[in-house]
Amino acid sequence: MTDSPDAVLRRLAQTPALPEDAVRGRSAIELGRRPGPRDWSPAEIFCHLRHVEELFQIRFQTILGADEPKILVFGATPEALAPWGIGGDVASARSRSVG
Repeated sequence: MTDSPDAVLRRLAQTPALPEDAVRGRSAIELGRRPGPRDWSPAEIFCHLRHVEELFQIRFQTILGADEPKILVFGATPEALAPWGIGGDVASARSRSVG
């Protein structure tokens, strides 16, 4: 069962307080410390969230501003990106991604 639109909006309105509460009172050193060698620090997680939010804002604006928007998928291959002029030539991008 899916949530009602009102329930989703209430949850979204509460969301910004969750990360704020999680980091309030912590030092920059604590926020920058990784809990494990393969784990992200809280600061890295916040940076990731900021970048993803920026990406989705671009996507939302594209969807709203175009009649038939083309949205690139995450993990797109160099071949899929080439027609958009993203990432340089395919051979060069492929050689950089191997290894």
